[in-house]
Amino acid sequence: MKRCRVLLTFAMSIDGNIAAGNGESRYISRSGSLALAQELRRTHDAILVGIGTVLRDDPLLTSRSQPGTDPLRVVLDSKLRMPLSSRIADTATEVPTLLITRKENIENPRAEELRRRGIEIIGSSADHIGLDLGEILNQLSDRGVDKLMVEGGSRILSSFLMTRLWDRMLVVSAPLFLGPGIGPFDEAPLIRLDQGIKPRVNEIRIIGNEVVWDLSPGEDDSGSGAA
Repeated sequence: MKRCRVLLTFAMSIDGNIAAGNGESRYISRSGSLALAQELRRTHDAILVGIGTVLRDDPLLTSRSQPGTDPLRVVLDSKLRMPLSSRIADTATEVPTLLITRKENIENPRAEELRRRGIEIIGSSADHIGLDLGEILNQLSDRGVDKLMVEGGSRILSSFLMTRLWDRMLVVSAPLFLGPGIGPFDEAPLIRLDQGIKPRVNEIRIIGNEVVWDLSPGEDDSGSGAA
């Protein structure tokens, strides 16, 4: 079965961090690339984040445009940690929202509380690493999602990178130094130089004072798996 196409997108400091050492990550990128992110949201069927991003940033994940144009919001939450007070939970009756958790959690009382807020909950397979991304992409394809935008944190981005389940990556590099912080792929088990993943560079452009890298998988960078 053909899976949905996956875009990974994130902003990072010039020294390679998507968050400071204390976890702060909002507004690394400024107006130009934020406008790009909003445009991308309008052209994708769904936007996916991990629960860590929700807990840290409390994002709204809407396109901030005309009503009815928001993508499906998808949150990977293996332990049902979604706060009832989050902006996503507060707006779930207005914006379609899907939470994916471990199969054994779907009848949990906590799940019922989230459903009452308007959040749809489905289960997916999991292992000691996390939820099965391949299965999740198939589930989303079954729902008519052809284009998926991933704005995940380090764990989600690392999982998509290592399972090779991505088709395009947009990386915004901002002129900011954060020192020791959190990198986009800190949880990818790459140790030696010869293990490095080499993407194809499609385009490099400047928006304001930020650099946008448009990347796709290299010829030897394809495959599938669980994460």
